[in-house]
Amino acid sequence: MKAIYEAIFALRNGKPTIIRAVGFYNPVISEQRKRNMEIECTQCWETFNTAIQQAADEFNIPFVSVYDAFNGINHDEDPKEKGYIGGDGVHTSELGGQVIADILSEAGYEPVEP
Repeated sequence: MKAIYEAIFALRNGKPTIIRAVGFYNPVISEQRKRNMEIECTQCWETFNTAIQQAADEFNIPFVSVYDAFNGINHDEDPKEKGYIGGDGVHTSELGGQVIADILSEAGYEPVEP
C-alpha cells in the first residue's frame, strides 16, 4: 500500500490530490462460521484492515472502515443478512454500494498532502 501511495503522489507531483482508503468487508463470515473457522479468519481480516489503515495514516489519507460498516464493530455480523452483498455472494449489492458511497462522502473531499 505504501508503494502505491508513493507512486500516486509522485505522479501527482505536488498537485492537490483527493484519495481515500477503505477497509475491506468480509462477505463470507457465515461460511467461515459453519466451518468453525470464524475466529481465525476474523483475525486475518482484522490484521489486513489494520495494515490498510496504518499505511493510510502514514500518508495522511483519510480511512473509512467498510469492514466496521458491513461486519459491525465487533466484526461478527454477516453483511449478507443486512442486504449488503449481491447475488454472487461476494460483491456488494446496490444497497451495499450505497453504504460505501455514503461513508466515503462522510469522509469529505479535501485534498490530501502526504
